[in-house]
Amino acid sequence: MSSKVAAIDIGTNTFHLLIVEWDGIEKKFNELIRKRFFVKLGAKNLFNIDAEAYQRGLIAMEEFALLIEKHQIKKVIAYGTSAIRNAENASQFIKDVHSRTKILIEKISGDKEAELIFKGIKLSYPFREAPDLIMDIGGGSVEFIIADQNKMHYAQSFKIGVTLLKNQFHTNEPISLIQINELKLHLQKSLQVLINKLIEFKPKNIIGASGTFDVLENLLPKEKLSDSANIIKTENLKSLIDNIVTKTLAERKQMKDIPLSRVDLIVVAVLLIEFIWGLQDFKHMVVTKYSMKEGMIQEAIESNI
Repeated sequence: MSSKVAAIDIGTNTFHLLIVEWDGIEKKFNELIRKRFFVKLGAKNLFNIDAEAYQRGLIAMEEFALLIEKHQIKKVIAYGTSAIRNAENASQFIKDVHSRTKILIEKISGDKEAELIFKGIKLSYPFREAPDLIMDIGGGSVEFIIADQNKMHYAQSFKIGVTLLKNQFHTNEPISLIQINELKLHLQKSLQVLINKLIEFKPKNIIGASGTFDVLENLLPKEKLSDSANIIKTENLKSLIDNIVTKTLAERKQMKDIPLSRVDLIVVAVLLIEFIWGLQDFKHMVVTKYSMKEGMIQEAIESNI
């Protein structure tokens, strides 16, 4: 017996749609559709969706609805994360989406988001007895999870998403040394709880969930770990980050393998990754294309869809 399921991840920067067919006998799902739109709900203000972003969001959801209808999907799960949690007009956005598409968006907490990220990454990455650190970078928040093959030891969502960091610390082109130092001090202060947890659990590897990690994966040598995960060779990580950080916006637009949709936020994103990578002696950096939306599918399967 098989059935189709659609998962929609409404993020601050990106809206994702994943449609799969679940095989109840084989106990696995086959991917049918993977679609994303760079909506950037929080581009101007994370606490209020501006008119242009609002329309981009509605258009993206209408496109998703057409695909869902085309594939005759009866089970649709749509979760909103940081921008939907925080924007004062998010409730109206949810109402308008439902009116136009019949898709009901549910706001979820940062803790729930982290739980779903872990479930999704477990389908992609072979956890071991020793703990690893999962890092999922969003526009409004960043989720950190310390987990091993048996359980999550720690999970927390921090309001240090790249849209927030960009608006606060990257106002010059290229970013100034003063702003870089201010950003690092902000991260040191904001992430003290995480830093203490790293000392406690000593995770060996960083597992990056797509997004900016995809860019690093494209720009650095890699080794295949699974069908949906690669190990990045980090010998040239610092020089690559330095090269990105010293470029102006116009120069970054000319850089190969950096999507135009990410050139504005890539500087603070790689500085964030560099900061975390430098907190302890990590062994490997892994990039997985699986994250929250795959976790949403897995949760639906666990509840017998």
